Amino acid sequence: MEPEEFETRNALLAYYSSRASDHATQLLTVALIGLTLIEVRPSPRVLVVGVPAVFVAALWVAGRMVYWGYLSHTILRVPDGLGKELAPETQRTKYFEPTLESWRLHIGTVEAVKNQERAIWFRVTWFSSLTPGRLATLGGIYLVVLVAVTLVLRVNLGF
Repeated sequence: MEPEEFETRNALLAYYSSRASDHATQLLTVALIGLTLIEVRPSPRVLVVGVPAVFVAALWVAGRMVYWGYLSHTILRVPDGLGKELAPETQRTKYFEPTLESWRLHIGTVEAVKNQERAIWFRVTWFSSLTPGRLATLGGIYLVVLVAVTLVLRVNLGF
């Protein structure tokens, strides 16, 4: 491995690790919000809306934390040359230079994660970005949890 590539991998590893740490902090914050919501004992209507929101937020943040952690793990094992070629239609923009080694190595790492996750049950890359389809899925999860919390409160509190 050339010294420049080593420095690039080291920089990406530091970035991925910091993103994973950021999401771990966010997960602790969401957990604290959830515990506060339960400890304060607000009205059942606040619980019906708040508990599902905290659950979905915790699910998303935990998935993002696993995604960045998985990239941190994979960057060290990406073979040389993976992700070197970008699509010919890739255009240079104000914020993107397709010839950057760090961008190519990042693309190679994401490709390696996609290749590895075919063998596991959990699709880590689902948490790579928040697209409209994923937002709709999270909305569906929110509704399911909303119904479950409503039923629990109705049975236990007569809400």
